[in-house]
Amino acid sequence: MKDPVRRMFEQGYLLLVESEGRYYTPLKLMIENMGLNWKEEKARLISNPLFAAGLKELNVYDGEESHKVLSMETPHLFAWLMRYDPDDYEGEVKSKLAVVQQSSLDSLCLLCRKNADILQPQFGL
Repeated sequence: MKDPVRRMFEQGYLLLVESEGRYYTPLKLMIENMGLNWKEEKARLISNPLFAAGLKELNVYDGEESHKVLSMETPHLFAWLMRYDPDDYEGEVKSKLAVVQQSSLDSLCLLCRKNADILQPQFGL
């Protein structure tokens, strides 16, 4: 596994970890930094087949040791984040949610550009 790619957002990181050619984001720290309840969000993610399909337990190295963390594939993460309307929240949660949504979109766009040759339709011409 390559070194994680970190994208900074307010008071934390949107961490991208490559596994088997796909990029994932560890969820717990990100969700807690957004001001949401980790246990509630984890239960919602696991119970929703659309989002559960993008979940994977990954070993992530923190500089000292490896930890198993629940992570979500980037396109699923973006879809999950877009379910939340920042205007439904107040104060810090509202601003953090908007920042994380934008950071997720930026990361997804970056990965799409990086893998443009893979994502191009192949017509066999």
